[in-house]
Amino acid sequence: MASEVGGRFVLRGGTLGAWIERHMSPHASLRKPKILILGILPPPYFGPAITYDALLSSSFVRACDVRLISLRFVDKTVNLNKPTPDKLLRLLFYLFETVRTLLQWRPDYCLYTISFNNPAFLKDYLLLLPCRWLGTRIIQYAHGNGLPDFYHASDRITRWLIDDLMLHSEAGIVLGYRLKYNFAKYFPDSHIYVVESGIKVNPNLSRTVRVPANGSVFTILYLGNLLDSKGFFDVIQSAPLVKRVVPPDKCSPVYYRTGPRAGCSLHWQGD
Repeated sequence: MASEVGGRFVLRGGTLGAWIERHMSPHASLRKPKILILGILPPPYFGPAITYDALLSSSFVRACDVRLISLRFVDKTVNLNKPTPDKLLRLLFYLFETVRTLLQWRPDYCLYTISFNNPAFLKDYLLLLPCRWLGTRIIQYAHGNGLPDFYHASDRITRWLIDDLMLHSEAGIVLGYRLKYNFAKYFPDSHIYVVESGIKVNPNLSRTVRVPANGSVFTILYLGNLLDSKGFFDVIQSAPLVKRVVPPDKCSPVYYRTGPRAGCSLHWQGD
């Protein structure tokens, strides 16, 4: 989640090591910072799980003392937002594991991927209560987007819980500069860090759509889980626009799935 530049781990807007040292006691700064991650590792394969898997495989774990409690509430992405009795039992187990780790290991920070929907946010609030009670600083990681919208659409109690949790957190991490507004209400700009994930795109690459010479085939490759929330149906609904650019005689979507990740190839092919 942090890029390495000259042996230093950099969060856009500051250096991770320097930021941690500023907020640790003089004695604590003599050792590696202890960071507890309450996250998830794949499967299932989706944004946060892939991010944490990449983080634990990077040199970041050599600069910090890192432990992860994998919050595996679901095994399939289709069950992410479905409340079940099994999830309640798992929540109780993870609460116990969190308290045990906090008491035995005494981490300096807890990194958590905040949810912007209910009932997932209520689960977040409960899991982070032990961190607050035992003095572990909380860093909120917004892998998604839409905290202000979630806040305004929520009832009065949920709004109070959001304010309470954020005001007891230390800092926030977002995926891009234009996403800082998610945490702007709760943290100063110096405590909102940008950590871009994914592959950096060469700004010199042409963004012009190139039509095949024969004008008969136009292919869009969609990489991601086949979920409405991931914009899959936006790709389908873009067909009329594509037709205006590259008029085909017929449209035949072709789907494929490979490995643990899903993908879709849409072909507009003429006769």
